[in-house]
Amino acid sequence: MRFYGRTARGFAFATISTITLLIAASPAQAGLFFTAEVRETYEDNVTGLVTDNPNTAISDGNVITQGALPDDNRNRGRGAPTIMQPPGRGGGEDDVSPGDPSLVSSAATGTAGGGAAQKDGDFSTELYADIGYLNKIDASTSLSVQASFQHTGYADFDQFDFTIFGISGGVKRRLSNIVSARGSLDLKLKEYDNPLRSGTSVGAKASLTERLGKVLWFREFYGFERNIADSAIYRYDGHSIGIRAGLDLTALWSVEMGFSYLLREYDEPAGYRVTSTTVSAGLTRMLGNLWSVIVGLDRETSKENFFNTTSTNNMFSVALQFLY
Repeated sequence: MRFYGRTARGFAFATISTITLLIAASPAQAGLFFTAEVRETYEDNVTGLVTDNPNTAISDGNVITQGALPDDNRNRGRGAPTIMQPPGRGGGEDDVSPGDPSLVSSAATGTAGGGAAQKDGDFSTELYADIGYLNKIDASTSLSVQASFQHTGYADFDQFDFTIFGISGGVKRRLSNIVSARGSLDLKLKEYDNPLRSGTSVGAKASLTERLGKVLWFREFYGFERNIADSAIYRYDGHSIGIRAGLDLTALWSVEMGFSYLLREYDEPAGYRVTSTTVSAGLTRMLGNLWSVIVGLDRETSKENFFNTTSTNNMFSVALQFLY
């Protein structure tokens, strides 16, 4: 794949150099953090144009935090699978524009005029890892830099497999004993099984978090992404907005719920838009200080405006996560 050549070497060099500079210039209150996760997901209606939807998989945290700070370890944030789906199990989408209704669901057929497309489910496995460095400037402000790797592979719909390399930088500021703010910038290198969708993206994210006592928190977030795919039909401006809430039930158990909205406006054909609304819930069980098991449920409703097609996808996932 193209990213394992000169681009990948340059990307790795930039990441290591940035982390090294932060370490060299940092005060005592700083350190490395590391995350690894394996996730198995069943989707009852794989949706091709949103398989990399950053708002799914509740344990992935919020979409705004790539470049997250480790003090929000259950909400570190990253891109997760979502897109709008396959022309059929045996087919590919290399010659299909986003305006084709086959991209709205995993089945080859879609129904115009607001109808729902035929459903077709699949299992996927996701591998994720990140490493970063946190620099605590003072009692209220932290800076971080983070490099990440994500690969998602489908059992049947392998035309939607993708790999993402990311680097991001973030700042978090505590505004009061209850409210904190966070912002980040990120760069991603994307490799899809369909080469027309491969390319790069740049983004910016922001959030507010309110912590009520020691066990309850709320978070509102917004994220922007400019996706620069190799083909113009997969280039888009993306906007995400949402709210999440979490509750620690005990020292070992916690729950999280969220609602989010995703809008992608494509360069070609002009005026083509895909929207996705996601309702999420997750349950986490800590296994000691470093390991946790997460069970997640997402209900994603996606729409496109050329054929007025709607697709609903229920996603059930189980993940094993390591945080250091």
